[in-house]
Amino acid sequence: MSGPSAPDRDTMRAALDVACRAPSLHNTQPWRWRLDGHSLHLHADPARMLPATDPAGRQMVISCGAALQHAAVAFAALGWHTVIHRLPDRSDPDHLARVEFEQQDFIRARDVALATSAVRRRTDRRPFLPCALPDPVPHQLVTAAYRERGELLILPPELASDLLVSSRLADLEHENDEDYRTELAGWTGTQAGPDGVPATALLTPLATRLVQVARDFHRGELTPTEHTPDGATLTVLCTPSDDRADWLRVGEALSAVLLEATGAGLASCAVTHPTEIAESRAVLERALLSLGVGSRHAQVVVRIGQVAGPLVGPRSPRRPLGEIAHGWR
Repeated sequence: MSGPSAPDRDTMRAALDVACRAPSLHNTQPWRWRLDGHSLHLHADPARMLPATDPAGRQMVISCGAALQHAAVAFAALGWHTVIHRLPDRSDPDHLARVEFEQQDFIRARDVALATSAVRRRTDRRPFLPCALPDPVPHQLVTAAYRERGELLILPPELASDLLVSSRLADLEHENDEDYRTELAGWTGTQAGPDGVPATALLTPLATRLVQVARDFHRGELTPTEHTPDGATLTVLCTPSDDRADWLRVGEALSAVLLEATGAGLASCAVTHPTEIAESRAVLERALLSLGVGSRHAQVVVRIGQVAGPLVGPRSPRRPLGEIAHGWR
């Protein structure tokens, strides 16, 4: 390793542009980046937490973890190794990471491929084709999560019904929650702006019924070209405990899994509503016990599979970097 101890401004900007392509709950993008000398700091932004959907801020931190892993991938593709110190300030729980840098002597082709996947990736809410993931993709997805100290469980078909029950329980609870419905309407089905999910990226209510496990957004415009039964491979990202450190790590694992799937030419969609309600989350966690992995906290469901046709529409909007990154030299 040699050279300066931090990337220059242009490199930093290029990497953070990629980092901010990370997925987040309803595209809230609840992160703030701060440059302090030679260190880059990641903070959660509680002002962008969704209290009705995510009262504990769990998904806010998971979203930030995904951005953190996207950043590490982007910097690596630009020639910088990142050393990440997680939760560095006990007095500030929203200070999620301090990132330090070491210049690399060479750039790996895999790092470039992952960064390319970060730019190409879309959340695809359509039903997926009824075919199994090709070998060795399942192993690669599990390994990608493991590298980030996450645990990805691929659900066998016999557990799909348990996940469907979990999903429906969450739907029923959400339908009876006026605050949730108001919050959902405020962040999804949007037509313009730098955040939220556009209606063009959401399925119509009728099309949503074709998908095994899907949040009903009520106001989508997307209709799949193929009306086949949903054949998505259903996976669950889990943690042995359920604290802020686990949430951050599972966000990093989520990012790694999504990028691995994209690189393999597969579509993916993170689904979180089954874990937002205590009762529905418990149903899912009881089902996971049958896999012989012991007690686990279900964090994120990830649908993965193949689709007919190209990626869906344009990229979802992102906030200008000047709103979320501060302290430039």
